[in-house]
Amino acid sequence: MATWDGNTTSLQNKFKKSATVEKKLDQDMADLVEYTKWISAESQKLRERVRASERVISDLKSSGESSVESLMETLYILKIK
Repeated sequence: MATWDGNTTSLQNKFKKSATVEKKLDQDMADLVEYTKWISAESQKLRERVRASERVISDLKSSGESSVESLMETLYILKIK
């Protein structure tokens, strides 16, 4: 009977330990999902900024601006945006 009680106690301890590990893994997975959502949103913002920069560069190239003051003014306005 003592052996059976010892085995039952050991099994219960293993279940508790595995439940703790599973809970930790679930939390880690939830954290990973949140991080993935955040990094995706940040990447989208950066893509939009890159596209806007590429449009500005294209506009500057096509406009053929030779005035440094005009170029600086354009860059300042873009920085404000």
